[in-house]
Amino acid sequence: MDSHPILKKLKPTPPQDSQIYPNFSSILSQNFYIDNDRNVGFLYRVCAAPDYGIVLPFMPLPFPSHLLEPLGMCRFSFNTLSDIQNFQHEFWTDLIRTSKIREENISNTNYLIVPLLKNSIDWEVIDFLLSNKTPIEIRKLSPSQRKDIIVKSLTGKNMTWQSICCFDDSMPAEEFLSKLLGSDHPDLQAYKDHYHTYSALDVLFDDRFNIESVNEFRKHFFSGLIYPISTDTTLIFAKQTKSARHLENGSDSDKPKVYKSGTPILHSENVELYPLKASTWFQCTSLLNSLVELEAISYIFEFAHHFRYEGCFKYLKDACTSPCLDNVNNYDYLENLGDTVLKVVSTIHIFYRYPKSNENQLTKARCRKISNCYLSTIGQKIELQRYLKTNSLKFSKFRPPYYASKILECESCEIEHKISDKMIADFVEALIGAFYLGVGLRDAAGFIYEIGILPNEEISGEIMKLLSNDNYNILKARNINYFSEKVFKLRELLPILYDNSIKTINGLEAAIQYLFNNKDLLTQVLTHKSIDPEMNYERLEFLGDAIIDFIVLSNIFVFGQFSAEELTTFRHILVGNSFLGKLAISIGLDKHIKAAREYTEEIARFAECSRWDDDLLDFGVHTDDPPKILNDVFEALVGAVFIDSGSLNITCEVFGELFSPAIMYLVKNKDKCKKNICSRLIEYGQHHGIKIEFEEIVDKDKNSLGIGVIVNGKPYLKREAKTLWLAKKTAAIDAYNQLARGEEVSSNESI
Repeated sequence: MDSHPILKKLKPTPPQDSQIYPNFSSILSQNFYIDNDRNVGFLYRVCAAPDYGIVLPFMPLPFPSHLLEPLGMCRFSFNTLSDIQNFQHEFWTDLIRTSKIREENISNTNYLIVPLLKNSIDWEVIDFLLSNKTPIEIRKLSPSQRKDIIVKSLTGKNMTWQSICCFDDSMPAEEFLSKLLGSDHPDLQAYKDHYHTYSALDVLFDDRFNIESVNEFRKHFFSGLIYPISTDTTLIFAKQTKSARHLENGSDSDKPKVYKSGTPILHSENVELYPLKASTWFQCTSLLNSLVELEAISYIFEFAHHFRYEGCFKYLKDACTSPCLDNVNNYDYLENLGDTVLKVVSTIHIFYRYPKSNENQLTKARCRKISNCYLSTIGQKIELQRYLKTNSLKFSKFRPPYYASKILECESCEIEHKISDKMIADFVEALIGAFYLGVGLRDAAGFIYEIGILPNEEISGEIMKLLSNDNYNILKARNINYFSEKVFKLRELLPILYDNSIKTINGLEAAIQYLFNNKDLLTQVLTHKSIDPEMNYERLEFLGDAIIDFIVLSNIFVFGQFSAEELTTFRHILVGNSFLGKLAISIGLDKHIKAAREYTEEIARFAECSRWDDDLLDFGVHTDDPPKILNDVFEALVGAVFIDSGSLNITCEVFGELFSPAIMYLVKNKDKCKKNICSRLIEYGQHHGIKIEFEEIVDKDKNSLGIGVIVNGKPYLKREAKTLWLAKKTAAIDAYNQLARGEEVSSNESI
């Protein structure tokens, strides 16, 4: 039986369906709209390749500012539009280095790449590539104009070269050899010593000088492929350009300059000046990367247009990105938030929709609406999975629009995405989270109704009136900067706000700083079903539970983006029984609860022996659990304030004040807070000289999963559960508490 310190969380891979979609949305295939016989487009600079622009047939909203910079509207005649479309093929065949022969264009996208001159289209470059202008001869360029140039062969294949420098017979042999062989060539000095009295042309035509590029030049010269040479002939040291698909970004200036085969040499009359500068040419890899991304995120433009999303682009992009595609910027954090937003909206809807249903019936109705199975069904019904990306098109497979060279086997305009039902459900929640962060709660609720999670019925309009796109959080990002670094005791985060000198419920109202208009609601909050089976707090508890979740998470998100693990930990602490029970006592709820004697006595005992010197970071680890009734009544109080005020804003303000110190404390100490209980148990053992190990126990006959805790080589306890993760967590918590109390027990429990 093997044992090991930390067991990895075992996650069964859910069944996944393969979905094949085009790399681009149909929104990129639409035609330019016509206005007074002119084609109207929108010109943008490509941020990663600033010498290039792109003309789109639409204005993307939300706007991807990291990708495109808007330059304005542009209008083309039909002839001009045709010229730009033809330019695409000429441009891409040069950059990708393929044949000019037109065969087939498999991309149905309709956007145009154009060279830019400052903030406008550089028509001169377009005219040159379309052969509408006479090429400029290299020898006619001044020395300053010969820098940063690309030249194109006039004979043979479609080849382009980066000009390193131009030279003639006046160039000293030492300089000629350095350019030819590279300054770090091991034999450079020997060649310089041998040829120091030679001219550049003498070295070039010396039969004893056996360098590959020189031999190649001489072969072409003597075969008549190169023009005659005289002492004033301009020659060019050049480097053959690579295909944009194989070009590496970045500079090679740090690499040793050694050209074993020698730098290629060209005759200036065998080439023509290419209209793009070398610096512009070498932006082509970044340009291709940007276009691959543009086509991928075009689905986001389509989604935003269809569902009228006008919020932050990043939120929607993250929502549409699965963790398997990007393990940093993905939908995980938004899914947590969306789950909370969906819960609060569906709770309010169901609460008002079924005024006579009890808490159990309401909970069942809500569970049906927020279950993964239901959300996945809704998502698939309207094909939301089209917008979810689990894979990306490889750079080498991309085929630009209007590029019509022979189709290669590697090229494709489709991607296979593997999507499970659970991923679709998470995606739906992430989209809700994006709507909330990007626009607001009202629009998030509108999306929930629009896609059919909740029925769009008469009461839906009334629910929407209760919601707004205002900020519901009371905390601001800057608040965290002024929050102390010290370790806070619970009594400092939850001071006793209830004034014992006020014996009536006025003291309770003073503690929360809210005066009820309907005192009967407050009476209902404080009444347990053991006193009144009909008019008690249970329905209000159902409502308040969801609002508390919303208050906590909406204020946490003020401080930035957190991992799914961190958000789960924050919620576990702040909405768990331990914290809410203490919060209930701090505002005096325990003084006014009307319940059967057994309940009130249990509450009194807990209130009397409650530990207020605990660290909030340990909540969920210790066993100081309050009676559940305290947690329930606090939730009911939150629900009652919402009903009484008719305002979610007011409710969030009232109770956000109570939660805010604890929220900031956890966020400030998130690195300590996110430590799971298993890690804490191991650290406890190390501190006290105890060796602690875990072992997995699987009983196939009983179909049970368990985790055993081994202390100093001996079995200490075992816990069983429906999953190994839950069994491990439960075993670790129990072992931590029992060891802390000095208990030496060995027991088995199932959950």
